[in-house]
Amino acid sequence: AGLSTLATGFAVILVLWLLLGLCFGLGVPAWNSLCSEHSPTRLRALMNGTGQAVFSLGMAYAAILLYLDDPYLRNLHWRPLVFWAAVPGIVLFVLALLFLDESPAYYVVQGRPDRALRVLEHAAWLNGFEGSVAFDATAPVAPTGAGCNLEATMTVFNRRHAYTTITMVFAAFVVNFVYYGFIYALPQVLVGMDLPVSPAVNILIACLMELPGFAFGIYIGQTMDRIPSMTFYLGGIIFSEVVFILGAGVLTGELRLDGWTTETAQWTVVAGVNINRVIISVGWTVVYVYVTEVYPAICRVTGSAVCIGLGRLGAVFSSLIFEVAQEYYGSFIPFFVGTVIVCFLNMFMTQLLPYETRNMKLTDGEDEPLKPSSDRA
Repeated sequence: AGLSTLATGFAVILVLWLLLGLCFGLGVPAWNSLCSEHSPTRLRALMNGTGQAVFSLGMAYAAILLYLDDPYLRNLHWRPLVFWAAVPGIVLFVLALLFLDESPAYYVVQGRPDRALRVLEHAAWLNGFEGSVAFDATAPVAPTGAGCNLEATMTVFNRRHAYTTITMVFAAFVVNFVYYGFIYALPQVLVGMDLPVSPAVNILIACLMELPGFAFGIYIGQTMDRIPSMTFYLGGIIFSEVVFILGAGVLTGELRLDGWTTETAQWTVVAGVNINRVIISVGWTVVYVYVTEVYPAICRVTGSAVCIGLGRLGAVFSSLIFEVAQEYYGSFIPFFVGTVIVCFLNMFMTQLLPYETRNMKLTDGEDEPLKPSSDRA
């Protein structure tokens, strides 16, 4: 990202941002698995939600950069914006090199229990534990060599996991589509509205609303089973999108509702945007935690990578679909109606997930049982 600020042509920028996307593809599934494997069973939602809240801080940081450049988002200078956006990544890279430990579960399935023991002893020392550390090192050893990635991928799509993988790929697609589609459309839609504050300030507030959203997501993850949590988040997104459509439609003149004043429509838009930002944070937490819990250690990173990687297509296509819908219909409303439809479909599919994973011990191999969703509390 930082190097792209020095680029002199579109082709160079395209290559550099392709490399950036590949880095995201490598990093996010690995982080997601690492976070769950380092966390106690009862604290997986807390750890994942806290980690993702830092993402929202990054979004708020980006919104502040936009505000400082141009509060009305009309005359932006992309090179300095991208440069300053890349600075936190450099800092975190150094911190990770110095302090981040590998997953002990990964070491065990790779047949290196001595390294796993060292990581656990370090964790015990950090937590002030002075006793001896013992663990079960009899987990199945993951295959190595040229065919290991293929075998892990086949496990993700075998009879036991196929429906779960398909559903969670779609769930990851939906959460990406909703999140990135909304933040792509928001500046373009808000610019045409008469709101109490500037578009940049509205975006900053929306980013900051994700922080209590992740706190709420952590609470949901700690107190509700995973499948009902996904249903709750999808229902909340549907509600917020409908609220936003009504308010934005009235403000732009695309909808006429009897009894609605301009002030009512303004606050309806504000409510729809901020409810959406709170609830989408619940979705990120629950979806990402579930994809690490449902797969065994021998294919956990692969399962996360398949779901998260294919789910990222939602982010890729959301802006394109918004532009095509806007061009074809001459309105932003059909895009948000489409978002409501895919959320309804995702809600139906999640009800058929075969396994409930809350409070479940992470499994190492395919022979270990999973908790049927019919046993939900």
